This record gives sequence, C-alpha cells and structure tokens, in this order.
Amino acid sequence: MWGLIIGGFIAVIAIALYVEGKFSLSPLIAMLVFALVVGFSIANNSSIKKFTANLLKGELSLEKFEQQADQITKEKLEEIKKEIDIQKEQLSDVVTSAKETQEELQQVAEMASPPLLSLKSQRQVKTKDDEHRILLELEATKNAPFGSVVFCAEIMEDTQAIIRGFMILSSGTYGEKMSDDGKTVTQEFIPIGSDLNLTLDVSAPCKVRFTCSHMKESLELNFK
Repeated sequence: MWGLIIGGFIAVIAIALYVEGKFSLSPLIAMLVFALVVGFSIANNSSIKKFTANLLKGELSLEKFEQQADQITKEKLEEIKKEIDIQKEQLSDVVTSAKETQEELQQVAEMASPPLLSLKSQRQVKTKDDEHRILLELEATKNAPFGSVVFCAEIMEDTQAIIRGFMILSSGTYGEKMSDDGKTVTQEFIPIGSDLNLTLDVSAPCKVRFTCSHMKESLELNFK
C-alpha cells in the first residue's frame, strides 16, 4: 500500500513539474519509471523478506532458490513493463490535455488583450507650403475597441526644424499638445474603427521618433 502511495506521489510531482515547464518529456519519463520501481520495491518488500527467510532456514534448495528468484524477477519485470506502458498512455493523455489547456489560455489572453497597431505603410510628400509631410497608415491586429491611444512625435536631432502639424485622418476624438519649442507633439486619440491614418508635418529635413501606446516598437521617421 505504502509503495503505491509513495510511487504515486513521485509521479504527481513529476507531472506537475513538467506541466509548469520545469523540465522536458525525457526527465518526466525517467521520474515515472523511478516512481514505478520504488513503488513495486516497497509494495513487494514483505514477499522478498519471506522469500529470504525461507532460504536462510534451509527450506529452499539452491536450485529451487535460483528457479524462484528467476521467476520472481521475470514476473516483476513484466509487471513493471505493463505498468510503464499504462503510464505512458496516461502520460500522453495528460500531456495532450495540458497542451490543449495552455493553448486555450493563450487564446483567451489574446482575446482579452487590447488590439495592437503596426506600420502598414509610410509615404513622404511635399505640401504646397513647402513643408515636409509623411503619411502613416497603421493597421490593427484585431477588430476591437482601442480605448485611448496616445501618439508622440519628437525631433531627434539638434536642428532648426520644428513640427508644424500632426493630424489624424481617421474618425474619432482627440486632443493635441505641442511643446513650446515645437520639437515634440502629443496626441491622445479615441478612434472609431480599427485602422488609423495620420500625417506629420515638419518645417525642414530631420529625423523624428514616433511612438504609440499601442505599438510594440517606436518608429524612426526620416524627413528628407
């Protein structure tokens, strides 16, 4: 009884560590085999003691001892082999279930997370006022509400260029805040829809760092 309990306890710990990603499948199989060997060894401890006692009392001949020892070894090995095969099948089911559960949790997390934006295209044009303008087209990872989106454009160089305008062409409500020196502009925007289009104007060639609360990485815009 205690052998099965201890072996089962070791197996449960091994499977839990595998599900948590602490080790791979090979160490898990080794731990399960170890658990089976320990369990069977403890479970059959009384039989081994009785067998050894009979031998010491002289109730068993050496030939009889060898035959019974060989038979016991074969039987126990066969039992262990069958149990390992059963455990492998059960382990396969547990691993498959754990992977499916992990995939389902990832899907739920992705569905619950807000959409992200990525750069779809950018194009530089000249305005009639001889300003430098870049058109940015951003696309969303999924069609879901953004909430409040914050954009920031900042001139990266020590230059006379200043930001002349930052306009969002998509539907929504926004508020703009320009720094006193014209080097930085911030837009807080609540879009209606998924994809966003915007323009950024500067007075002279320069490099601008463009960041967004819903983008993983910033963009470096090179106005020529």
